[in-house]
Amino acid sequence: MAARRSLPQLPARIARARDGTWQLYQIEPIPVCSCNTCPEMVIKSYPRYQIWWRALLSATRPSGIYRSTTVNSMGVQDMFVRSLAIGVSAAALMVGGAQAADLIIPTTPEPIYAPAGFDWEGLYVGARLGGQFTGANAYAGSTASTTYGVIGAAVGVNFIPMDPVLLGVEVTGDYNWNNTATSTSEFFANLRAGAIVTDNALIYALGGVGFQNNGTATESVYQLGGGVEFAVNNVVTVRGEIVGQGDFSSVGADSFFESTKATVGVFYHF
Repeated sequence: MAARRSLPQLPARIARARDGTWQLYQIEPIPVCSCNTCPEMVIKSYPRYQIWWRALLSATRPSGIYRSTTVNSMGVQDMFVRSLAIGVSAAALMVGGAQAADLIIPTTPEPIYAPAGFDWEGLYVGARLGGQFTGANAYAGSTASTTYGVIGAAVGVNFIPMDPVLLGVEVTGDYNWNNTATSTSEFFANLRAGAIVTDNALIYALGGVGFQNNGTATESVYQLGGGVEFAVNNVVTVRGEIVGQGDFSSVGADSFFESTKATVGVFYHF
């Protein structure tokens, strides 16, 4: 019988034993035939159970690559449990990461701030320019059929009892001048009632009573009319207004409206 050729020692392997546990076995190759050259060999396991495998291995592979390891059955079981725990943990992390990517995290939407409309309520003051046109019938102390320039001021306060109704009280003072006729001064206390048609636009009706002075006499007068007012920014408005005027005198020919006054003004709201 030919001398047995030195075969490379194979590494230890994990396998299930007859009792169902996993064991680590130190294995060694045993030649199948007496020629000692066939690469096919039967591998015998140690130390506890006679378990056989078949493998195709090269008999010329360097023996330095292989290491033999002897580990008891408890160590093998602990190693297997640790490996299994690590694998399960990795799988759980992968599944959890995939599910987290699909999660929809609710967030609070950004508030949208819409600019508020103009605040028409409150106190205001302003200045105005315009003209006064008297008719053929005498109007208080003014010269009949005459055009006057008007410069004046106003102060008032607005109230909004319900949207969109506006009520207000206003006092005006105007100087009416003409280089060739008698100049006059007029003062009125007015009531205003209007509607806020948009956040920045107001239309209104106006009525008031007052007096006129031409330097020599004072006479009671009244006016009725209306206007429109627009907000320029948060505190400033511009206004256009036209009124018909008359006096309470019944001397001579008399009509309800004996004068017309038209003005434009700029107002500051507090």
